[in-house]
Amino acid sequence: MSIGLNEMSDRARAYPAGDAQGQHPAPVGNGQGLSHQPGRGRRKKRAREPKYVRLRKSDRIIAMKVMLENVTLNLISVYAPQSGCDDVAKEKFWEDFDAVTMTIPANEEIYVGGDFNGHVGRMNVGTERPPAKIRWHMLEKNECAIKFKERVIDKMIEMNGMEGLNANECWNEMANYIRRVAKDVLGESKGKGVIDKETWWWNEEVQGVLKKKKQAFKEWQSVETGQEVEKEIKRTEYIECKKKAKRAVAIARTAAQDNLYESLNSPKGEKQLYRLAKARERSSRDMAHIKCVKDDAGKVITKDEAIKERWKVYFERLMNEENEWGRVLEHRLINMGAVKEICMDEVRTAVRSMKNGKSVGPDDIPGEVWKLLREDGCMWLTLFFNKLLHEETIPDEWY
Repeated sequence: MSIGLNEMSDRARAYPAGDAQGQHPAPVGNGQGLSHQPGRGRRKKRAREPKYVRLRKSDRIIAMKVMLENVTLNLISVYAPQSGCDDVAKEKFWEDFDAVTMTIPANEEIYVGGDFNGHVGRMNVGTERPPAKIRWHMLEKNECAIKFKERVIDKMIEMNGMEGLNANECWNEMANYIRRVAKDVLGESKGKGVIDKETWWWNEEVQGVLKKKKQAFKEWQSVETGQEVEKEIKRTEYIECKKKAKRAVAIARTAAQDNLYESLNSPKGEKQLYRLAKARERSSRDMAHIKCVKDDAGKVITKDEAIKERWKVYFERLMNEENEWGRVLEHRLINMGAVKEICMDEVRTAVRSMKNGKSVGPDDIPGEVWKLLREDGCMWLTLFFNKLLHEETIPDEWY
């Protein structure tokens, strides 16, 4: 890379003949550096160091502009919020990221690296979401619970004691009907998970104002360079929408917190407060779990190969070693008589012992449904369990 003579004049040096290593260079005044070779002189070339400017937009975005002779590089390092962070932090990250990238001229190159905390891959299209789930928690509302119970009991009466159907057909018909009624009465989630984090108090007004603010920001950033008047107008509109959004968020948050404090004395309020505290604690974790096991001596193993070897030894011992026993089975009396049918009291006791708030099984029906149906549900379950007992089978959905 060549540079001008005037720029090199202060740094040029000449090397004496016979000093091949150049260990004792002597400065030359106003001239060019010469490498002493017989018969010709050659200008000494020296690379110019690139210039760079670093910009720290936030704790999650750092940008660096490197200016070379023929090209300008923009290097951006990002670390996006995790899935457990609140929507405000996620929205702010993408706004800052858009603001950084939109200010870079089109003739400059951009290289972005870091962790976007998102699913990537050739098969993903950017719209992947978890499957929708039935809002079973809506059974806590009296109006929804009554409507759901009436429709399910009508179906139990319609089945007329399960006559003409085997156990698998009975269960499939009832379970599908319960899920269908639940979706109709209770509704389904949108596949975004339970909103019990910092944004649990957002109402429709707040969501509408924030949507306008986001749209105003996009319109401001989409104005092309050179249209300064239009850009300033859009910027003013965005600032005004931002102020309205902050005001609406503050009002909604204050009202929601007041209602929460008033309901702390009730069991429902205590449960909601516990759920919020648990969600905040989970979202603040740096890592979800630590991958490590202990060896026979109780020493913690963290390397992947050592962990695999430890599991291999454990299962080989578990599956191949036998416990000490005399190989003599104790004599037990065989029940040659008929097995008693399941009575309704047994079913009633089992239903009452089920805890609320537990995750659903393969049938996607929680225990709260059978508790809500009370005697009608216990009667249907008793008939169904006895049908399983006689046919000596279980529904395919339970496998």
